[in-house]
Amino acid sequence: RQIFAPNQTTSVYFLKDRPSLSWPAEHGALYTAMIVDGGIERFLPKVYIHWMVANIPGNVVDIGNEVMEYVTPFSFELDAEACEPRNLPSR
Repeated sequence: RQIFAPNQTTSVYFLKDRPSLSWPAEHGALYTAMIVDGGIERFLPKVYIHWMVANIPGNVVDIGNEVMEYVTPFSFELDAEACEPRNLPSR
């Protein structure tokens, strides 16, 4: 299992499961952790947030407040004319 540090960029291969996060923490401090996808060129400068946990005491992510549930990386096709996601048939 891969452990990620702050501001680290990684391959989507390592994000198939909820990652382990770690960082040097100040005693008594609360932190917020987010996994953000800024690589959706068609929507830049917008981003997609794959996971967000707030009020993390120190670096113990498991006891923070999960604000946004973890979503694994995904892809979709866009309608070139409307720049809107198309509904693709279910398989």
